[in-house]
Amino acid sequence: MDEELKAHAVKSVRDYMSSHDDFSIFYHLDGDGTTSAALLTKVLSSLGKNIVHYRATNYEDFKKLDVSEYTKNIIICDINVKEKELAIFNKNNLCVIDHHELIHAGGFVYLNPKMWGDETYTPCSLVVYRIFQDLLKDWDWIAAVGTVSDSGGKENKDFIAETAAKNNVKMGKDDYAYDNDFGVCASGIGAIINLYNRNGSDEALGILISSKSLEETLKNERLVSADKQVQQELNKLIEQFEAHKEVHGRVIFFDMDPRKKRYSSTLVTILSFDEKYNNSILIFITKINDKLVRINARASQVEGISLPAAFREVFKTIKGTGGGHDKAAAASIEAKDEEAFKKLLLNELETQLKVGRTG
Repeated sequence: MDEELKAHAVKSVRDYMSSHDDFSIFYHLDGDGTTSAALLTKVLSSLGKNIVHYRATNYEDFKKLDVSEYTKNIIICDINVKEKELAIFNKNNLCVIDHHELIHAGGFVYLNPKMWGDETYTPCSLVVYRIFQDLLKDWDWIAAVGTVSDSGGKENKDFIAETAAKNNVKMGKDDYAYDNDFGVCASGIGAIINLYNRNGSDEALGILISSKSLEETLKNERLVSADKQVQQELNKLIEQFEAHKEVHGRVIFFDMDPRKKRYSSTLVTILSFDEKYNNSILIFITKINDKLVRINARASQVEGISLPAAFREVFKTIKGTGGGHDKAAAASIEAKDEEAFKKLLLNELETQLKVGRTG
């Protein structure tokens, strides 16, 4: 691990925050992105800085974004923005904090643990916390919620255990540390985002910023109500999955009801940690419209699998975009290519599994 490179990257981010004012924060439309934005708000507030705009966003948003509507100083957190899309920020002072695949960082401030050779799965909320730990000592529970929400509890179990002890959180038995108050809070945040999309993420961000403790957040009626409503819907969708899943060995395809598309990512994540499916590769396919199909894929405990690499191989034959982590990724394809995509992806995943067994 290159400690000198790490120190330089951390200093560049801290210097960026200190030397500018009037920020816009773009954050990923999920629990990790929302908690990352909350932590950055705490940091900037402690530095006496002003945040003018927030924008909860998904990856495809940068194709149609008018950056002139935002401040000159922009922070992007938990978004694997593509290098070709960075041209829209040429007139901005840009800082990107991320934990996905590395990108070329010429001309802007960039921090990703992979820069210095750290391949530990570290959600962005925990990355932000570690950059500014001296300023965030009272908000470690937000980082823990974000880490658990992004399935990072297993690889960062020491941090979760230490934060749990400090905040009087009773740990459970789940390897990913989801069966405790951090997981309950993460579930509530995910639920309100599921129900209300960007507005829900903005509301969750506001709740986190205003809450003085984990206990206060857990009692928030909006989060509690959203979690209950979403859980009821997920139970129905799990029944549909069991009845209509398409099994090909360890690879399982499922066509989501397009009317329930906002639940796809949450549902596939939940099922990927179920003992029944945690050694399977789950591929959820959701028709967004007549031209576009969205793919959500999970392989929580499958060794030797890289979902982004599998997507890249498939996209040598058909048109599509996608990325993410080895065990959790998403993609978009043209609706006309759905059947071809399934065949190509199945072949690629079976190849990866075979190599994993013999390698």
